[in-house]
Amino acid sequence: MRFWVWLALLAPISMSSAWAQQKAVPPPAEWAGYFAEVRKADEKFTDLEQRCLAYPDLPGAEWPEGAGKGRCALLRSPPYTLSQMETLLDQPGGATQLDQRFASLLEAHYLDPAQRDQIFIAYHVFDASSQAERVAARWLTASPKSIHAKMASGKVLARQGWRARGGQYVRDTPGAKLLKMEEYFLHAASLLSEVLGEDARMLPACVELAAIGRVSSEELQQGATAACLQADPISYFVVEEMASAAEPKWGGSQEAMRAVAAYAAAHAKKNPMLYILTTQGIAYEADNSSDWGKKLADMLPATKLSPNANFLREVGTAYVTMNEDWKALVYLSQALRFSPHYAQQARLRASLLIDLGYPEWALADARRAVQVAPSDGHAQFVFALALLDTDGEAAARPHFLLAMGDPATREAAYPNYCRSFLYLHEYEKADICTSELTEEFPLNGEAWNLRAWSLDERKDPRFMHAVEQFLKYKDLQRWPNQARVAAALQKRLSIK
Repeated sequence: MRFWVWLALLAPISMSSAWAQQKAVPPPAEWAGYFAEVRKADEKFTDLEQRCLAYPDLPGAEWPEGAGKGRCALLRSPPYTLSQMETLLDQPGGATQLDQRFASLLEAHYLDPAQRDQIFIAYHVFDASSQAERVAARWLTASPKSIHAKMASGKVLARQGWRARGGQYVRDTPGAKLLKMEEYFLHAASLLSEVLGEDARMLPACVELAAIGRVSSEELQQGATAACLQADPISYFVVEEMASAAEPKWGGSQEAMRAVAAYAAAHAKKNPMLYILTTQGIAYEADNSSDWGKKLADMLPATKLSPNANFLREVGTAYVTMNEDWKALVYLSQALRFSPHYAQQARLRASLLIDLGYPEWALADARRAVQVAPSDGHAQFVFALALLDTDGEAAARPHFLLAMGDPATREAAYPNYCRSFLYLHEYEKADICTSELTEEFPLNGEAWNLRAWSLDERKDPRFMHAVEQFLKYKDLQRWPNQARVAAALQKRLSIK
């Protein structure tokens, strides 16, 4: 058996594709049933609402009956994507069909508890994108008197205003950004007020106006909130906006947050989605802290009281920082049950599952992470690792290359990219790749490990220099299997 082939078998993590072809680590006995149900739901359902409904609730939680499953309705897919709307608008009568469908959703909100708040989800597709702007404009042009077409354009303008403002506090936001935000908000408020004036039941309009008022006009904020509550006092999105306005960063207070939480609790039996908001304010300070210990101490009790995805995410991430893998998975699984489109938590759970020997299970999370955040090198790297074990080097290689495009993950991804050429016997490409790798990262022991492998395959006399550099820069903390690689190399060379 050739030396490097034998070494690949001896030290798979360092030399081959078998990153996680290890025996799966079973979960602790007390969570075995929980994780069996979680995995079954993950593998059976691609529809996010059905997957959420199939999940078990958080172990040890004291959530009110129906709280977890009630939260799942927020994951229902909208009736149309933007592309589907655009196709419909290309057809005769397409705008009228859109008007009728959205009108039926508004009626259903008030008449059918199973359809409550779905009118909001239908409008969620109207974000700040150019496609959303184009579709909304086409709809409004084709149906200028439609309150639903006006709502779509108003929603896009509002989203563009929030995008123009950015995520900083007002005190830290440049004046030019605030002026641009105000310009968008002014146009949005005009359309949205027109919508609300024509139909007071049009909750998406008053919620958007309340949100605009939260940063621009207390009078607008209070008036829009009152209009919402008069139309429907138990709509989830109405109370959620009240909860946002109650936060200190928007001029609220702890007392205001407690008042909204109490309001949500008082109405949650009629609308189980409101249970999410009953812990409003419990861990507000911890939520804005960078101290993971504080986050865990304050948020862990809150996760037991309601299916708040934010608290579940933060607790799960806190356990990741503490290397409590299975505890992290308990909470990250619940967080992704309710909020599956958070790239960081998706790739964190995928990474943990890979490390524990479950690459097939990890694949869906890893794929979702790159779909949500394609420029995130960490997401691309984890997706590549999952693919490495499920589909092999050829499938993983493009994603290692994408991870190399992110400075945060370039050094970690680069050796894996080069290794794929070696493992697939593409030695000329491997020679170029490992040469450039060691030139860019001359202190990286794994780079020299791969360079030595490449040079040995080509019977290149520079092999000995590469071995010397590998032995000098090997990093047993990052690459534990390098100890066995180094020992094998030293044994081989001592024989010569």
